[in-house]
Amino acid sequence: GLVVSLYGIAEHFGIDKHIWVQDVQNRVFSTLGQPNWLAAYLIMLIPLSLPRWPLTAIYLLALYFTKSRSGFLALAAAALVYGLMRWRKTTLFFIAFILVFMYFARPYLPQLQPTGGLANEVPLAQSGGSSSSDIRQVVWRGAIDIWKHYPVFGSGVETFAYSYYNFRPVEHNLLSEWDFLYNKAHNEFLNFLATTGAFGLGSYLLLIGWFTIWCIQSIKTHTRSQMILYSSLLAGYIGAGVSNFFGFSVVPVALMFFLWPAIALAKAADPEAKPAYPINNFQAISIAIISLLTLFGLLFVVKLWRADYLYNLGKNQAKAKRLQEGWQNLSRAVQLSPKEPVFRNDLAETEAQLAVAYASPSAQTAKKFKDQAVKNADLVIAQNPVNLNFWRSRIKIFLTLAELDPDYYNEVLRSFDQAITLVPTDAKLTYNLGLVYNQLGQTGLSEQLLVKTVGIKPNYEAARNSLGSLYEQTQRPELAREQYEYILDYLNPGNQVVKERLEKLN
Repeated sequence: GLVVSLYGIAEHFGIDKHIWVQDVQNRVFSTLGQPNWLAAYLIMLIPLSLPRWPLTAIYLLALYFTKSRSGFLALAAAALVYGLMRWRKTTLFFIAFILVFMYFARPYLPQLQPTGGLANEVPLAQSGGSSSSDIRQVVWRGAIDIWKHYPVFGSGVETFAYSYYNFRPVEHNLLSEWDFLYNKAHNEFLNFLATTGAFGLGSYLLLIGWFTIWCIQSIKTHTRSQMILYSSLLAGYIGAGVSNFFGFSVVPVALMFFLWPAIALAKAADPEAKPAYPINNFQAISIAIISLLTLFGLLFVVKLWRADYLYNLGKNQAKAKRLQEGWQNLSRAVQLSPKEPVFRNDLAETEAQLAVAYASPSAQTAKKFKDQAVKNADLVIAQNPVNLNFWRSRIKIFLTLAELDPDYYNEVLRSFDQAITLVPTDAKLTYNLGLVYNQLGQTGLSEQLLVKTVGIKPNYEAARNSLGSLYEQTQRPELAREQYEYILDYLNPGNQVVKERLEKLN
């Protein structure tokens, strides 16, 4: 914790600002990847550090630099629990210190703001990014809808990234992060409810409740040092729960969530010291077997690392249009890790591009890459039939191959239909499908899809622009004018292309 906190403090003063796109000096995250995760981690450690005030001060300073509102609320909850568990003069001093800390943290705490109706809503293009509270409210609604569909055992452990798409509220399209992948519910409790149902959430709450009651009862019957330990563990535990209500736990915090009760129970057991005995033959053989298994495990990890290295190398080469080199490294990555669909998916994309590149110089080579691209794309979907990202990629692959053979448009349309079945409210899918139908000359279907798109995402500038162009194309200038005027009035007043089109119509 000390090393992590010191690095976070150094981050605030710019030690690594040159390697991050994010404004890491404004909100530090140290080695945990996100400010709220660092805050949750520190919340569990701060109560344990109280006997060493310099350490506590370092933790609190690092927490302050996260500017995590959920972290500050969690700290207040931890201080309250600790105060109730240990009502002493030192406890009063600690609570007073936390109150002073919260006073200086006021600019980053949640503030109540008046809300208006739909008439007061400002289009996204003008108002900037959505607030975290708005995003959470929409995602939480989706999580509850998942639970309603799978009430007992949920949609499956760690399946939120898949199941949320199917129940994604249409209001999600009005958020600034409307096209992001959400693999968590941004609420640990709702995440358990959605993915493990009432059974999973009940088990999770049972553990929290049992540990809370056990700590309260134990401080009455144990020594002073144990009482301090139990109070500190419970304070951090409850604080982490408050933090997780507004987010989700990552590996270090999740590990400590189960480790804290284990530490408390181990301390309560207080086993007597046992004499050491020499290792017998059975133990020696067991140690040797475990060592060999560990070695094989390490070799497997090295193999995975090598595959990942080759994948990233090949992916970057393909992006730089060094397709042949990229294909070679992606192929080697797939050979090392054949069950990793991400590797195979990128390989299929590269093979589709190579098929088009070789169409003129070598029809035979082009056919080889085309067949391989189709084979790998089919295998990826067969293994991951509900992964939207792979359906998006499949659309991209067959659109590329359609340059060689227009018959592949049939597979493009089928893939679009399947993707939209998985995400009925995805405006980007309906928009792009509308463009494809327009390209195929089916303007009626194209219009239906573009109208649907602006219906579920009114602030979609590109969709309104395309719809206006379609109206022009089909000799309906009044309808085209409506779309262009909407863009200039509500979305992007500085769109010069739309201005020129509108002037031409007028």
